[in-house]
Amino acid sequence: MILLSRALRALTEPARHVVRIAVREIVAIALSGVDLTEVVCEHLDIDAVVARVDLDRIVNRLDLDGIIESVQIEPILRRVLSELDIPEIVRESTGSLSSGAVWDVRSQGVRADDAVAGFIGRLLHRDARVRSAAHAVGEDSL
Repeated sequence: MILLSRALRALTEPARHVVRIAVREIVAIALSGVDLTEVVCEHLDIDAVVARVDLDRIVNRLDLDGIIESVQIEPILRRVLSELDIPEIVRESTGSLSSGAVWDVRSQGVRADDAVAGFIGRLLHRDARVRSAAHAVGEDSL
């Protein structure tokens, strides 16, 4: 019986090998004419598959430190800096600061002029309406 079993195995093993090769070839030929993406999209509930995915497990397997270390920051910085007009940004920011400062100085000058004019007006007994009109003209010149 053992001899018969060995003989059958010796005869069928080459046949199995030939069948495996033939099946692989047949499947390859059959699949070459099929759009597998279309078949999967038509017959597979992708949402159901994704719902089964354990994202925490996947994220925990990531080497985030390695990913961060592999990112080359210098080329990114060079690209960003090349697209920024830093001198223009400085001009704009200092320009708005300068114009604000100039406005404050002018306002303080007008108030100082008003204070001096008021003091002189009281000293010389001038009419307050004349001082108010002069002040109104002075504000328009700012």
